[in-house]
Amino acid sequence: MCTVSWLHQTDGYHLLCNRDEKRTRGVAVGPRAAERDGVRYLAPTDFDQRGTWLAVNEYGLSFCLLNGPPPAHPPAHSRGHLIPQLIHARDLDHAAGLLRSTALAAYAPHTLLILQPQRTALIVTWDGRRIAFLPDGEPHKPLTSSSVDPDRARRNRCREFAQRPRDTPAGLYDFHSSPVSCVHRADAETVSFSWIVVAARDVRFFYSPAPPCKWAPGEQITLPRAA
Repeated sequence: MCTVSWLHQTDGYHLLCNRDEKRTRGVAVGPRAAERDGVRYLAPTDFDQRGTWLAVNEYGLSFCLLNGPPPAHPPAHSRGHLIPQLIHARDLDHAAGLLRSTALAAYAPHTLLILQPQRTALIVTWDGRRIAFLPDGEPHKPLTSSSVDPDRARRNRCREFAQRPRDTPAGLYDFHSSPVSCVHRADAETVSFSWIVVAARDVRFFYSPAPPCKWAPGEQITLPRAA
């Protein structure tokens, strides 16, 4: 369960993500620097499955994963293990090629957002049988997922998004901080807030282990941008 929005700027972009999870799940570890096939990246780690739902590499390429509908059969791999298989991609085209060669049948249905500076967002959906690529993902923001009435959740969040300023990072933050975007249910809640900033010279990942509507101390980690 997530709410995701983004905003492109001259040399990069802002990517904001509310992560919603059941209260029974363990507490994730905040973003840390790691390396895959010679490419450095930043990503938090899920406590239960040791995967991740969000990552950005030194080339300014970000991946954000949202859950799809429940799978027909138990998957062989956690969805959170998909991003680490792609994070060494240098650009959108490289990432798309890696996805095409990945055995997605081993993963439950999902939506994957991929962002690159100065390119329109790529949205990839896997429904358990077919993969679909949406090369212009801009009209589809915000992206949302919910385990309870996902269609209604999306309608409500899109309505809220349309009423907010969407051309500034502050406007996106206000949207993520709104009661519609922050989940507070008996069984689930917004457990963290992430804000990735890709700029001309560096990549910054801010992470707070709390919903943005409840201020809590966070941490920020930075990588230099690769050429």
